[in-house]
Amino acid sequence: MSQSENLLSLVKDIYSAVGEPERWPGALQHVAAGMSGAGALFEVVDKHSKTLNSEDSGILSASSRNNYQRHFYAINPRVKFSSRAAEGAIFYDRTIGSEKDLDHDEYYSDFLAPSGLRYFISANLINNSKRRVTFAIQRSKRQGHVDDAHVASMRLLMPHLRAAYEATETLQSHRQKNTELVATLDALSAPALTLSSTGDLLFANQAAEKLLATPDGLSLSGKQLRTARPEEQKTLNKALSAAMALGSDKIAVPPLVRISRPAGGALLVRATPLMKAPSNRNEEGQAILLVINEGVHVPDYAVAALKELYDLTPTEAHLAVAFAQGSDLKRLAADRDLSLNTIRWHFGTIRTKLGAHSQADIVRIVLGRINGL
Repeated sequence: MSQSENLLSLVKDIYSAVGEPERWPGALQHVAAGMSGAGALFEVVDKHSKTLNSEDSGILSASSRNNYQRHFYAINPRVKFSSRAAEGAIFYDRTIGSEKDLDHDEYYSDFLAPSGLRYFISANLINNSKRRVTFAIQRSKRQGHVDDAHVASMRLLMPHLRAAYEATETLQSHRQKNTELVATLDALSAPALTLSSTGDLLFANQAAEKLLATPDGLSLSGKQLRTARPEEQKTLNKALSAAMALGSDKIAVPPLVRISRPAGGALLVRATPLMKAPSNRNEEGQAILLVINEGVHVPDYAVAALKELYDLTPTEAHLAVAFAQGSDLKRLAADRDLSLNTIRWHFGTIRTKLGAHSQADIVRIVLGRINGL
């Protein structure tokens, strides 16, 4: 294999581990072998917390890593050099000292020698006020010092090592945040779901899974969220579109939607964007968080405010709120021992006072006002 083919193979190994962190030990070993070394590692120092972390090819045992962190890191002459070296600096044993110096150094004699190691070549991938990330290839005494070809190869590999390390770090950070988000949403007693901009279900917390398992108002059709009543599906879809426009001149408040439950009552659904809207078609679609209240509760002060705002009678205000909470006209009539015609007459008056054109408008106006109180 030519030198260029070997380097290309090593670059592929490096990037292959980005999406699968568990592959880093194998990738590091391939890089070490391709550079005529015994093993390789990343050494990461957080300068603020003064903590040390590493990822290696398996060249060191757990006890050796422990001993290194507890004692040998502090006396390692390579660390003293790398901590002062600039980003992009490449260094090796001849930059540390002579063979006689190495023979008398505690780190070389008491830590490296028992592990069958002696020489190295290293590069500072990152070295700023916050942290230092150093990549190193370890070599045995038999493998000897690195030569000019090894140094040249390290210089070519260095930008790929840094890019792959930073990409891995970013992915791990996102995965950690996702894990924390899932744990947070699962801790909620209220059902919570995340949807894509096209309405596909991306995630449902435990409460939402329970709600969808016994469909009563909301259900899943494939990956799509469906309402029990077709006319409310349009309302939900409009709310998802409105959530994506949140922050524009027209939309300032997260949409609030009432979803009827065939068994009685209603679900109150709020749609909130989780990510910034994509600026072009090639970007990932926006995610939307839906938080669902299974028991819509309206405080007494909100009922009183509705009466004053729209000049509703006490009966009209309570009917409007009860309807927004999920009761239908028949249930309202039965609960109040009134005829259905009387209830319909009341709602005709309510529509006029609210400026509503339909029962759906009544729900929208009442919930919108309550939301703003």
